[in-house]
Parts: sequence; structure tokens; C-alpha cells
Amino acid sequence: MGAVGKSKEEWREMDEWLLPLGLGYDLPQPECKGLSLLSEVMLRSRAFRRGSKPGLIEADYSDNILIVLDVAQTLIRRVRWNPSDSAFIDAHIMVHLLRTDNESRRDVCIVSNHDLPAVDNCLSFVMWAESGFPNPPETVADGVAYLEDPAGYEERLQREREERAERRRAANEILNDEIERKNAELEVQQEIDLGIYRMNQKGWRELMEEHEISGSPKGRVTAALHEVRLSLLAPPLNDP
Repeated sequence: MGAVGKSKEEWREMDEWLLPLGLGYDLPQPECKGLSLLSEVMLRSRAFRRGSKPGLIEADYSDNILIVLDVAQTLIRRVRWNPSDSAFIDAHIMVHLLRTDNESRRDVCIVSNHDLPAVDNCLSFVMWAESGFPNPPETVADGVAYLEDPAGYEERLQREREERAERRRAANEILNDEIERKNAELEVQQEIDLGIYRMNQKGWRELMEEHEISGSPKGRVTAALHEVRLSLLAPPLNDP
């Protein structure tokens, strides 16, 4: 009985640590069930432990980086979500990274499944840590890279910004070239259409004089108009 009593006491203490100050009274039933399961997992966890203050749990992401999950704020933000304030459920898991040797901090944005209770998303996060942090989200990997080498991280970001700018410049250059080509094509076609219109207003003799003066065609416009003049000047074929 003593062992059972101690287990229940530890369970209750973990519940109170994860959601302190009586905040558990606000939880709907699915969140309450999930909180009990999260407490059970935490009592057996090899990765996560209690954090620096109630509501927080933490794990060693690397030798000098802690990953900290704010269970209390994650639950509170979901439970107190009001549809009249926002059409979107706040499905973020409240996480930050902490470098242990200089206490520098990096908040991390992790969006979870809004169809699940918030505590279930916290539980998935803990199980991810238990598995050794496989395939970390990009925001986590970026945060770790920043804390481990801020200068190198900023240099990488600068390179990436420059590469994106160069790609945009090259894409814009291609786009502008294509626009110029299409405009040039349009101008040529407009000039041809105008020339055809003028020729249709002339008589046979005027067309012949123009044809003799024009000489050999040079360029697309004169070549096109030359062919049109020939067709207009050609004698009509008599039906047999």
C-alpha cells in the first residue's frame, strides 16, 4: 500500500508541476485525461525532467543545449482560445532552447495538430525526445545552429539572403527579356498589319509602283509585306 500511495503522490505532484496554480480546473475532459497520461510518461521518462520552474519540462538536446517545453502555457493558450477573438485555434507548442554555458535563449515556433488536445501534442513532443530527437523540425534545427554558433548562423543567413536575391535577379532578368521579346513581336506584327491595311487601300498601279521602289525585302516586316504585295499583284486565276 505504501508503494501505491507513493506512486499516487508522485503522480499528483507531477500533475501539479505540469499545470500549476490550480489551472487544471479549466481543462476540458480530453485535456485532463491527456494530462494524467503525460504525468505517467514523465515519471518514467529518460529524456525529460522537471524544468527550472513549474509548468516547464526540459531535456538535453545536446551537450550544451536544453530544449524546454512550457506545458502550462501550451495548454492555457489552447483552453482559453476564444473563437470570437480569432478564427484559428492556437496550436503552437510553446518551446524554447537554452544554451547552458551562457544562458542564451532561442524561442522556437512549432505548430502542432489543432485537431488533437493540446496535451496530446505535448505528449508526442515528449515521445519524440524519448526517441532521440529524430528528424527535428527546421525551426528547432535552426535554433540549435544559432545557439551553437551565432556568428556562423548569421553568416549562413546572409549567404542565403544573397543567394535568394541573386535568384530573384536572374528570374526578373529572364522575365524582362521575355517581356521585351513579346513587345518586339507585337510591334513587328502591328507594323505588318498596318502595312497590309495601307496596301488594301491602294489600286493595282500604286501597288506596282510601291513594289518596284521597295526592291528586295530586308527584315521580317519588309519580307512579309513583299509577299502580300506579290499576292495582290498576281493576276487572278481563271476557272477552267
